[in-house]
Amino acid sequence: MSPEIRPTAPALVVDNLRKTYRNGVEALKGISLTVQPGDFFALLGPNGAGKSTLIGILSSLVNATDGDARVFGVSVNKQRSEAMKLIGLVPQEINFNQFEKPSGGMKRRLMIARAMMNEPKLLILDEPTAGVDIEIRRSMWQFVSAINAAGTTVILTTHYLEEAESLCRNIAIIDHGTIIENTSMKRLLATLDVETFVLDVSDVPPELPRLDGIGFRRIDERTLEAEMARTQNLNALFGALTSGGITVNSMRTKTNRLEELFVRLVEQGRAPAREKTA
Repeated sequence: MSPEIRPTAPALVVDNLRKTYRNGVEALKGISLTVQPGDFFALLGPNGAGKSTLIGILSSLVNATDGDARVFGVSVNKQRSEAMKLIGLVPQEINFNQFEKPSGGMKRRLMIARAMMNEPKLLILDEPTAGVDIEIRRSMWQFVSAINAAGTTVILTTHYLEEAESLCRNIAIIDHGTIIENTSMKRLLATLDVETFVLDVSDVPPELPRLDGIGFRRIDERTLEAEMARTQNLNALFGALTSGGITVNSMRTKTNRLEELFVRLVEQGRAPAREKTA
C-alpha cells in the first residue's frame, strides 16, 4: 500500500535535525530546510560538511540524534517504511557488480533508472556525475531534467558547481553541520558584486587596457577576461577595448559565479571560529 501523501505538503521538511556520532563528532547541528514539490534543489557543501549524514538520515541509513524529516508529510522517523517508498536515491558509489558489462557512464544512468523504478516523488542524486565524461554528463542531465519536468522533485549534491548553477532553482549550503545559506539560485547569484566576462577577440595586444574599476587578464592570444563591478556600465568596458585597438568577436559571462560565492560564504561562515581560536 502506498503511503498517504498530503496534497499540500512540501516535498521535504527538515526540522531541527541533529546527529552526533559515538565518537563525539556533531555532524548536524539542528538544521532546518524546506524543499517544495517539483523543485530542482541544490544541497552543496565542502567535504565533511554534513551532506552525507543528511542524505543517510533521509534514506534511513543513518539514525538521527534529534529532530525529524518529513517527505510529503510522511515522517522519516515515525513512518520510515512509508517514507522510503517516496524516495529514490542515487548514491555516490557505483553499486553494480564490478563484473557487469556496462561502462562507468552507463552504470550511472542505470542507477538513476533503477532509483526511478518505484516512481518516487523525491529523487536524491548524490554526486551523480563524478568521474563521468562531458558527453555522458550532458545526456544524464537531459534525462534528469525530463524527470523533474514530469513532476519529480530532485535534490542534487555535486562538486561541479556549474551544474548546480545551470540546473537548480533553489539552493542550501551546509558547512560544519550548519546551514549557512538557503535561498533561490537567482537571488544568491544577484548578491555577487563583481562579474567576470570572457572575451573572444581578434588579437590580444602586448599591453592590456587600463581602466579604473575593470581588471583585464590575458588567457591566451585570443581570449581576455574582464572583471568589473556589476553596477558598472558595459559601455566603459567596450570603450576601453576599442581605444586599445581590440576587436571583440563574442562575449560570455564566466560560469564560475556560484563557485566564487560558495567559497566566499564558506570562508565567512568559518571566520568566527578562526577568531575564537586566534
